[in-house]
Amino acid sequence: MKLKKLTTNTSPGLEGLRHFAKISTLESLELGRSNLTDEGLALLAGLKFLQTLSSFDAPITDEGLKLLQTMPALKSVTLSETKITQAALDALIKARPDLKVSK
Repeated sequence: MKLKKLTTNTSPGLEGLRHFAKISTLESLELGRSNLTDEGLALLAGLKFLQTLSSFDAPITDEGLKLLQTMPALKSVTLSETKITQAALDALIKARPDLKVSK
């Protein structure tokens, strides 16, 4: 059996995200209050099958948001309490009109 969905309500930290990034079969990752950063998002960008990503209390910046454009399987992303500007969000929506983005 291969892990497809992972949910955590506590921050996994960078070390935990390194482990999550090795789960190549992951399709859904719900991080709760993860404190997900640009560096952490970069670790997850290699998940080829990730379709859904959600994280709260995520200090991701505009630079980190650009990584979402490189994740072709991603269909839905929910991020809150970020440092993302509206301009960067608009650019992501323009680049990936198929991606459902919630903030």
